[in-house]
Amino acid sequence: MIEAVIFDMDGLLVDSEPVWDKARKGMAEAVGKEWNKDDHQAVMGVSTQAWADYMINRLELTLSRQEVQDQVIARMLALYQTGIPYFPGAVEAVQLAAQHYPTALASGSHPALIDAVATDAALRGKFQVILAADEVGAGKPAPDVYLETAKRLGVKPG
Repeated sequence: MIEAVIFDMDGLLVDSEPVWDKARKGMAEAVGKEWNKDDHQAVMGVSTQAWADYMINRLELTLSRQEVQDQVIARMLALYQTGIPYFPGAVEAVQLAAQHYPTALASGSHPALIDAVATDAALRGKFQVILAADEVGAGKPAPDVYLETAKRLGVKPG
């Protein structure tokens, strides 16, 4: 029996990969460098630290890891302000689930991006629990963020 619904964000609700690529490409262009398809493939699905380090090395940046992260996240947030690229049916799925079950958002994404999605007019108020993997220790593929989200919802994962 379903007791609650926990949604992931990137790749399930939000088609974020093209936005990440655009944000990183914009940063590369700002320093007179090119960001290409191979670069995009190299950082897909890796941790924040890993993609920031990749960008520093590949683009020969003199910025710190934190500065690179901050700049790319700021670009992502600016792009999200023009419209979050939800997958077809994603908003409706969350809205429907929220009508019948406690609903949560658990993501490995940056907390600022999670907040942007969770507070967007389409999804605002639909989640009883919102949790970033950064808040629980081990990131994906470890299940920690989902297990802690279930705990906070008061349900046993299954």
